[in-house]
Amino acid sequence: MAPPVSDVQQISAPIETSEALEYRELLAEVRLKDKHKPQIDGWLQEFQIVVMAIKNDKKSCDLTDQLWLKSAKVPIIQEPFPVSGDHHFQTPSVCHIIGGYALGTSLRAPEVLIDMAIEMPAKCWQRQDCLNHRYHRKRALYLCHILQSLKTSPLIGSAKFQYINGHHMRPVVVIAPSDQRLAKRFRVSLTAYPESDGKAFRWIRFIPEKNNIRSNWWQPMTGQTADGDSDGDDSQEVPTPVYNASIQHDLNLVSNHEVVAEAVKQWAPLRDSLILLKVWLKQRRLDREFGFSTSKWDLEGVSMTEDLNQPLGYYLSYFPVVFIDGSGYHNVLWDVTIDSYDRLRHESRLTIASLDSGSGFESTFLREITFETKFDVLFKISVPSLLKSSKVGDISQDIRDQCGDTVTAFVGHL
Repeated sequence: MAPPVSDVQQISAPIETSEALEYRELLAEVRLKDKHKPQIDGWLQEFQIVVMAIKNDKKSCDLTDQLWLKSAKVPIIQEPFPVSGDHHFQTPSVCHIIGGYALGTSLRAPEVLIDMAIEMPAKCWQRQDCLNHRYHRKRALYLCHILQSLKTSPLIGSAKFQYINGHHMRPVVVIAPSDQRLAKRFRVSLTAYPESDGKAFRWIRFIPEKNNIRSNWWQPMTGQTADGDSDGDDSQEVPTPVYNASIQHDLNLVSNHEVVAEAVKQWAPLRDSLILLKVWLKQRRLDREFGFSTSKWDLEGVSMTEDLNQPLGYYLSYFPVVFIDGSGYHNVLWDVTIDSYDRLRHESRLTIASLDSGSGFESTFLREITFETKFDVLFKISVPSLLKSSKVGDISQDIRDQCGDTVTAFVGHL
């Protein structure tokens, strides 16, 4: 079943109307100018050489042995702290430019954010690394090693951790060039994903019904050590669909980019449509999520392939919104809440009605509509009060699935 594209077509349709000049002017204003690309590409080539020159560690260390960290702090929650496994840094096997810059859909203001993905070699991984936060801890330590190494390079002005959509399981290293002229034009968002040889990461381990955070590790009984690295029968365990999908996301990162790149290559107008969609999202402060007005991905789901591992209804029993990628296993909307999806559909309906009226260009692309101006009444929840709530105990399984992020787990129930 192919994903609906009618809404994107409606947004891009006015390019063929009398308003074509307005759209062309807008596209020329927001897209990255070609004259800047040679400088950016030159810096990226030098940066890739620096990253690929970081040497292998001579020996491994336990995941809990973090004394080697000098100028970087592990950017994820490490609770419980005791865990099996080791960290052994290996030079990245490959480095990819992905996302908007590679597709030609980057917005230039305030500065271009260029996505770069480095592959962690198979030698970094062990068979049970999908269990008990080991994957996320290894990935975070790998990025810490990269960050510490980059800070000594004269090419780098600054390097610090940030989070994709504020999700603590998805840290990236954001790098600014030392050349101030270039630093005003772009940043690099560096992420890491695993090379999979089919041993450490088997697809069947990540279907939503599987558990990859064992109870005897998460909440060990009195006198029991926090280990629980058993890869045996998990039928008595509570499923961890969000945790599983967070690992799947990284496994499919480059292949899903390649699908979009091929679509842009085959259908040239899609590039401009994606730029316009980004402008629309940015003006509404919705550029952290995505969605379409007439879709029913919360009720029916959608897939990019007919070769599904399970029916769409199966995935809807674990996630509020479902869009299965070409692998037939992974829901790319695993971290989208139903509230975000409903708001996106609402804004999409308003936009399409405005465009259909023939006078919606300004309200769609030029007028900023922030969250604060959208509503009459706003209220703020105190995090300390939230953590003291008696309801925290009721969502303990969701907190486990969110790798200890109580706030994110709680927000899903508001």
